[in-house]
Amino acid sequence: MYIDFRREFAAAAALTVFGVLFAAFAALFLPLGSFASMGPGMFPIIVGLLIFILGVAHGAVTFLAYRRAIDPGEGNSEPIQWHSLVVVVSAMAGFSTVIKFFGLIPAIIVLTAIASLGSEKLTIRHAFLIAIGLVLLAWLVFVWALGLPFTLIDWPF
Repeated sequence: MYIDFRREFAAAAALTVFGVLFAAFAALFLPLGSFASMGPGMFPIIVGLLIFILGVAHGAVTFLAYRRAIDPGEGNSEPIQWHSLVVVVSAMAGFSTVIKFFGLIPAIIVLTAIASLGSEKLTIRHAFLIAIGLVLLAWLVFVWALGLPFTLIDWPF
């Protein structure tokens, strides 16, 4: 069985960095409270620290497997797809920016439009159908079923 150690180390590093950043953001910008009376920042800090611990553990296990491998050479390893990573992170950033100012429906459309740039096979028609499906699903789950007070469309101008 071939293990792509580069990819495994990259995954471990990504988990570790994401966990630290998530916990640091929560610690700096959200009130923690105490264990008896938890504030809104306590849960994100715990989740961030758990993600950090999982990243370190994954890196350690990968390192031990790398040391035990007979021939850990390059083999048939695939290159890391940086384009897809940038597109997915950009789509999430676009969603979080647009939802604040324009509402849920435009944010989902922006998310789908940016994320569709990561695929060479996805056509504009399919991206449009996915956006419509996600808008309907989000409305059905969050607004209708759960009754959350999301602004569907807001025009701030």
